[in-house]
Amino acid sequence: MKRAIELTEQADTKGIQVQIGGRIDGKEIARVEWVREGLITESLPNGMFRVRLDNEDLILGYVSGRIRRSFIRILPGDRVKIEVSRYDSTKGRIIYRLRNKDSSNKDSSNKDSNN
Repeated sequence: MKRAIELTEQADTKGIQVQIGGRIDGKEIARVEWVREGLITESLPNGMFRVRLDNEDLILGYVSGRIRRSFIRILPGDRVKIEVSRYDSTKGRIIYRLRNKDSSNKDSSNKDSNN
């Protein structure tokens, strides 16, 4: 399932919905994951963020444990991937902070101006 998500991310899609049924690792499961991309618009207390998705929906997102353990800083204006809850579509878990394309351009322009 994770491989299918990675392949579609490389194809520059705006969102993905994966449905799996059957047996995985000997367990009977049916699982749906909704991964979307969005922009952090507001930082709230207790590690919560207001995220505007690419389809203009507003979601309340929290930082996943892996990002928190890695001390990855998330600020308003950052683009993120968020896994939308299947129980409440207004909440989600931030699973990845995307790299800013603008920051790489600024770094290269600063190097040129210094020389």
